[in-house]
Amino acid sequence: MVKNAELPGLFAAQFPKHWGATTKRYVHVGHRHHVDEKEYNGMTVIQHPTLAARDAYAARGGWVAERQASSITYHKQFGRVARSTVVPEMLG
Repeated sequence: MVKNAELPGLFAAQFPKHWGATTKRYVHVGHRHHVDEKEYNGMTVIQHPTLAARDAYAARGGWVAERQASSITYHKQFGRVARSTVVPEMLG
């Protein structure tokens, strides 16, 4: 339930050894019905859309989003180096 902008501070407080030992920091969050990616104080937050089909709850809430899944490749030294994305329609 933490907002994306608050995640860097939360991770720094909960995992200080890991935070201090790294220079490339990413966190992934999902099921928020839209794509968002933003760099906050020392960490990139990548918000993934849902894979779930639109249900009555989403319809009442007015949430419309493209369903998709991404595979992201990270290099130990250089961070993110590749991304592949698929949508359910590609599989059927």
